[in-house]
Amino acid sequence: MKIKKIAAVCKEKHIAHILDQTDGDGQIRQWISTGASAYPVECLPYITEEHLETLLDISDAQAEKMAFGHEEAPAGICFGDICHGETLCNEKPFAVVYCGRVINVYMAGGEAWFVDFALLAPIVADHKDAELWLRRTEDGRTYFAVKAGMLCVGIVMPMDRMEDLAGMLAEAGGAYQEHGI
Repeated sequence: MKIKKIAAVCKEKHIAHILDQTDGDGQIRQWISTGASAYPVECLPYITEEHLETLLDISDAQAEKMAFGHEEAPAGICFGDICHGETLCNEKPFAVVYCGRVINVYMAGGEAWFVDFALLAPIVADHKDAELWLRRTEDGRTYFAVKAGMLCVGIVMPMDRMEDLAGMLAEAGGAYQEHGI
């Protein structure tokens, strides 16, 4: 994964946290999180909060505007390669530009889901054929595992304030149907 692309997302979101995900054998896999996405840390020694500024090439001025942290990965999110009940999203999402952002629209579980492409950029830089898999926490919150083959190479959250875009798309779809397009 391209650390500069991860750094760009962290700087844009003003958040950089290290998450420690401990498996059943006590092995720790670390992730860099923006709150809306998480990317695995690979081929590096154990990272602490103090390492983030250097690792992500964050200047002192940028650091003043950011929140840093180091905590255990949230228990409700499955960071594993396989998760019970996950659903593959459509292979060919379409994209829309909304408020200057490229938003990928995925279909899964009979619903449309919106994902900010900027969150996927660090992943697709190395994994062009990455797929999104819809997952849910026990309390019903939705998130996506991004997989390259069978390996989870990222976690992204859907955008949750897209009702207006969904309405515009529904209206546009109705207009296309009315005019036979």
